Amino acid sequence: SLLPIVGGVALASAQELSFVWAAFLASAASDVALALRNVLSKKSMDGPQAENMSPPNTFYLFTLLSVLWSLPLTLGLEARGAVAAWCGAAPSRQASASLLSLIAQSGLLFTAYTEVQFQALDSVSPVTHAVGNTMRRVVIMLVCIAVFRTPVSLLGGVGSAIAIAGSYAYAAAKTAEKLQAGAAAAAE
Repeated sequence: SLLPIVGGVALASAQELSFVWAAFLASAASDVALALRNVLSKKSMDGPQAENMSPPNTFYLFTLLSVLWSLPLTLGLEARGAVAAWCGAAPSRQASASLLSLIAQSGLLFTAYTEVQFQALDSVSPVTHAVGNTMRRVVIMLVCIAVFRTPVSLLGGVGSAIAIAGSYAYAAAKTAEKLQAGAAAAAE
């Protein structure tokens, strides 16, 4: 059922001028990690929970564990180049303050976005959540095409249309499944 969505996104991306396999594989690994986090989070939300382990608290606990896991690795791999990159991006005190402010704002907005995702995950299955996340990406692509006048190849347009149609078909199938389950429960 997810094949049209995955296939459509793959088609839409296949002829991109800036397509790089390493970036594609890193993105795929990120998506797998996100899906795994969502499945494990949903599993922990559906099972017996410790006191005060609401979806927002689960999110913050997972975030803290992620930081504790990632920070040593990041510092070990990126520390030397980070100082030079910072000096290149923000050569003055004012530029450093401005960049630091933008980073903080970005972090706060992303935290709010992710907390909303956890609230949504509490209400739907991980697969439905993943389909919604895929649709979010398609919508972002369409908005970028409209706002920035990005040219789209025929293959890219067909791929986007397939991904959107696949997402709609999945949503329609899930709705029909819920209606059938509700009718079966009412008949009993």
